[in-house]
Amino acid sequence: MKIGKNKLISYKEYLQKLNKKELMTILDTFVISYNTKDKVSTLITLILNDLDDILKETLSYFTTSEYQYLKYIIKKKGYVKLKTNVGLMLFCEKLTNLHFMNKISDNKYVLFKEVYKVYKIKIKQKKIIKKCQKNTQEWHLILGSTLAYGSFNFNDFYHIYSEKYQISEKDLQDYLYHLKSYSNAFNLYKEKDNLYLTNKNLKNIKECQKYANYKDKKNFSFKELQNLYTLKYLKKYKSYHKLQKFITDNYYVDKKGFNIVSEKVIIPYLEEYQIDKRKAYKILPELINEFFEFNTNKLQTKFMELITSLAKDFPNWNLKGYSEREKEK
Repeated sequence: MKIGKNKLISYKEYLQKLNKKELMTILDTFVISYNTKDKVSTLITLILNDLDDILKETLSYFTTSEYQYLKYIIKKKGYVKLKTNVGLMLFCEKLTNLHFMNKISDNKYVLFKEVYKVYKIKIKQKKIIKKCQKNTQEWHLILGSTLAYGSFNFNDFYHIYSEKYQISEKDLQDYLYHLKSYSNAFNLYKEKDNLYLTNKNLKNIKECQKYANYKDKKNFSFKELQNLYTLKYLKKYKSYHKLQKFITDNYYVDKKGFNIVSEKVIIPYLEEYQIDKRKAYKILPELINEFFEFNTNKLQTKFMELITSLAKDFPNWNLKGYSEREKEK
């Protein structure tokens, strides 16, 4: 698809090219009621009628870094040609998966016309910036909790969350379900009266219950759970500094770049490590080769050894949140 300079694609025209199943998927994602017997034209009208509200709500879930990426996209009139910014590419992919952006080639993305208009106005509001800052802390708390334990009983999570934020249990549950529709970064499972906040790698209720119902878990503070996701929690360990030094010595990676490496390479490995160590080590080369090139096999092996060493200092789901090295002492 060729896009002329500063010419955005109509969202309505995009929707008209989708089949009924694809339209229903969009409606399900944004919790818009419809009848399976509805005509395609009716489904499209339902989406377009709620589009402004959907965009405003979704924007309220962005993190600070995502806000900056969106600000850059708006500055570029909604049209982005990527070079080496991995973070921006991942954000564009997220917007594409949400059907807010269209991928027109491997490195070119464009916002839909209607989406651009709403975001252009909203991006300037100070309250949005503050909300994105709060979102960053909340996302880190949610994902840090699932990294610490694998699965968390909602009541336990509410106790930690309410230490800082005033909210009712019902409102927090609704908020988590809305976040879940925006991102697949975590899972929610409900069984009778119990709700579980879980790592995205846990696929059934039995796995959730196994980790959530452990007694005598290691207690983490609010701040420690937030810092788990960014790996700041590990700054007190030699394994973290050795890995960071290896990356910065051998590759041009700034602070933002290291955060992306953490999110897209290290954390996926740590998550798989909890479930199947052999599989985790097997997929590690695939994870790191997506972002790094190695001149020698020795360099790649060293990288893998350092990440594996880091895992031994990280909370282990099977050890109730304690690390392997803590249990060895």
